Amino acid sequence: MTGLLIAVAMLFSVSLFAHAEPVVAAVAGNVRITLYDEPCVLTDAVVNLPNRATWDEDGKHYEGCFGFAPGDVVMAYFDDKTVAVVPKSAFRVVTSA
Repeated sequence: MTGLLIAVAMLFSVSLFAHAEPVVAAVAGNVRITLYDEPCVLTDAVVNLPNRATWDEDGKHYEGCFGFAPGDVVMAYFDDKTVAVVPKSAFRVVTSA
């Protein structure tokens, strides 16, 4: 798990990419939460979750923001006004196919 946290931190600190790349994702049933290496765009809705997240479920797509919280969890807020609290251990590094 420490390796995952280091990889995420490194990718967030090196944001010199031309476009956002997914870093890690968690899948539970038909829900996929993806965390990106770019700032959150929902700055009017939330200010303390600095990075972009997405929630995809049953063909629906929601934009959101995430940040890390004590207790090894990821806190996320989405544009449909939902909140997710997910253990860091649920996320896996996204690799290109």
